[in-house]
Amino acid sequence: MAAYDWLLKGLSLMHKLTEQDTRAALECFEHAIEADKKYARAHAFASWCYRRRVQQGGLTLSDRDRNRAVTLARQALQLDRSDPYVLVYSATTIEWLE
Repeated sequence: MAAYDWLLKGLSLMHKLTEQDTRAALECFEHAIEADKKYARAHAFASWCYRRRVQQGGLTLSDRDRNRAVTLARQALQLDRSDPYVLVYSATTIEWLE
């Protein structure tokens, strides 16, 4: 599948608010990033999934996952600072996790 297809599949899951759907959405966004390393929205939405896991898991996240989330958010901002979705999802992740 193309990066955009993975992104759409992830979007269909990420707002369902269950832990399982959040994990599945994250996997889709990771596939989108693999397909297109410069896909800023995929980075931003993947970072948001980690942030959602903090909400769902009682504000706990491993250092590895926290670092991955912030890295994804910062990469998204480096790739496209003009995309409003990138701005809001990345900023939310950084605010919660850094």
